[in-house]
Amino acid sequence: MLSVAIAISGTFYVAAVMALLIARFSSQQPPSPLTLRAIAVSLSDRFIRNPVLTTVCSLVILLIGGVAIPLLPLEKLPQLAPTQIQVSATNIGADARTTFDTVTRVLEKEVNGVEEMKYITSNTSSDGISNINVFFPVAVDQNITQVNVQNRVNQASSGLPEVVKKTGVTVKAASPSILVAYGFYADNDAAGEPLYDPLFLSNYVDQNLSDEIRRVPGVGNITIVGERRYAMRIWLDPQRLASLKPCRWTWSALSGPRTSRPAPAA
Repeated sequence: MLSVAIAISGTFYVAAVMALLIARFSSQQPPSPLTLRAIAVSLSDRFIRNPVLTTVCSLVILLIGGVAIPLLPLEKLPQLAPTQIQVSATNIGADARTTFDTVTRVLEKEVNGVEEMKYITSNTSSDGISNINVFFPVAVDQNITQVNVQNRVNQASSGLPEVVKKTGVTVKAASPSILVAYGFYADNDAAGEPLYDPLFLSNYVDQNLSDEIRRVPGVGNITIVGERRYAMRIWLDPQRLASLKPCRWTWSALSGPRTSRPAPAA
């Protein structure tokens, strides 16, 4: 209570001193040190001797602060975190070591040393995903740094594997730190089993929610943890293919562009 009283008395002391200075300067009379000291001693003594008044003033200040917090213009506050540009690439079907040697190392070598860069970090996962984070000072223009990194990535694209060129290398301004996480689940049926499996939920979030969330102002990137997608795995008999000699046609059909055809009318 004593510390609160001292803090409150200090606040009122500053207010009283400012009011006295304004009054003195408006009347062209210099303030007297003895007068200022007398006001400070009087205010401090009043709050120390009246704990009820000190408590009431503390509660009033807390209420005013609680009302003012939602009204603070946070967008006008200076940015404290460094500017980050994230480079992502996917090497489908490759392990972490292969992805690091053929993708991460190639991109990191070319992006390293870009204009006004502070430092660079990289991460390669076991499912063939390569992430490179480039950090810049706070004062730099985020759009200019993104363009500079994109130019470096374009220079390194010739040394990337063909599968990476097809999927593309993305360059975006986003922080790798997770801001918020949402969980999606399906209700159970009468037998206690989920109505939808994780594959359906992952595909539903990717098709219907990801784009909507990315359009929210301030959202840099979305990651579906444990993402699953519909796919088809094909096993071929090499001896049978060798006898029929359709290898080139089969590979062209599998690696060519996918087409979606509507079901025939009943």
